[in-house]
Parts: sequence; structure tokens; C-alpha cells
Amino acid sequence: MALHRYTCQIGAAGAAAAEPLAAGTAETVLQLVAAATRWATITEIGIGFDSVTASNVPATVELMLQSTAGTSAAFTPLPDTPGMPAAITTCLHHFTAEPTTTTCLWSITVPVVGGTFVIQAPLDREIYTMPISTRVGLRITSPSVVNVRGYMRFEE
Repeated sequence: MALHRYTCQIGAAGAAAAEPLAAGTAETVLQLVAAATRWATITEIGIGFDSVTASNVPATVELMLQSTAGTSAAFTPLPDTPGMPAAITTCLHHFTAEPTTTTCLWSITVPVVGGTFVIQAPLDREIYTMPISTRVGLRITSPSVVNVRGYMRFEE
């Protein structure tokens, strides 16, 4: 079976807008929702912040399993190669009510001043979503008011 590759991206041309973060509030900025009929395999995650204030404290970035959508907006994943069929996995962003979180897969801190974080999953160590509408969210808590741009790349 040939895999098709897609990107859910916030804050870039042709994608959802950058997400503003409120100070001290845990906010899901991006959620990938696998379809009920197919696995989605997350192969890469990246984020970056726009702060220019040198005294800003780093943000906590968490990859979460989530069981609900909260209140959010959906957008279409972009194919990494033109001509690919549309993804059946859904991307959600701009949450006005947080989704229910069940498990934190990992947590790191990233500087909000020039801070960029990219992780590529090694072969056979990707993050797999079960074909039962699994939700994987990127949740960020920033002590400062900043904007975040980011993406999740996946295959299905």
C-alpha cells in the first residue's frame, strides 16, 4: 500500500493562522484526528514562537492523547506532493474550549525568543494513531503572551 503524506500547519501561507497564546494558560494549538477507517502515522512535529522579549520564560510543549474535540475550527491537511488524494484525517485548531486530555506522550520546554523545535520520528518509531478516531494534540503553556506557528506531518 502506498502511503500518502500530508501536513497540518498553522501560521503559514495557505494554512490556518498563527495561534495567539494567553499567558499561563495550557492551550491546544493543533489536533490531528485520525479517521475511523485508517491509521495516521505522525512522522514530524515542529513549532516556533514570535517573541522578541529576551526576558520571556520558555514555554512548555506537550504532545497529548485527547478524547474530545473541545470547541475548535477544522481545516484541510495539505498534501506534501501535488495531485495526492484528499486526506481523510482531520486537523483542528483555534480552540475556544479545550479538548479532554487523557495522556501526555511527552513534554519539553522551548524558548519563546527565537525558539524553534522540530522532531522527526525515526523509522519504526513514529506515533501511530489507531483507526478509531484517535486524537493527538499539541498543547502549549507559555508564561508570556506570544504567537505560535507549527505543524504536524503525517502519513495515511
